[in-house]
Amino acid sequence: MRAVLRTLVPAALFLSLLAPAGAANAATERVEPFSFTVDDCEGGTIRGEGTLHAAYEIQPDWSISVEGDARGTAVGDQGNEYVLEESHSEVFALGDYTFDYRADLISQGSAPDEVLLVHYDPGSGLTFETECDD
Repeated sequence: MRAVLRTLVPAALFLSLLAPAGAANAATERVEPFSFTVDDCEGGTIRGEGTLHAAYEIQPDWSISVEGDARGTAVGDQGNEYVLEESHSEVFALGDYTFDYRADLISQGSAPDEVLLVHYDPGSGLTFETECDD
């Protein structure tokens, strides 16, 4: 997940700087492998990998529209298996490249599903945590 987000935002920024004015509305697509490690809600760790397919489109006002689909699998340190299926879209205004979203890890067994809260801010970087019911 961390690698996904580290790739998504810098790539969009880079594309926005290189695109000539006539390239507005031209979509660029990327497919990137990623891996992630997160804490689960029961004190364990979940490790996974997958693939991100993302499309970036520079709008006429130079904002950046990003649509991405992440698919992957994961295994907890107790042997619990999970599937990650996340679709996300975001429009970044020129100069405002922050975002927040939720990603679901769906348990394939008796373990509870996990919800990841992801936040990116250029000043503090990428942070994420697992949302747990108290």
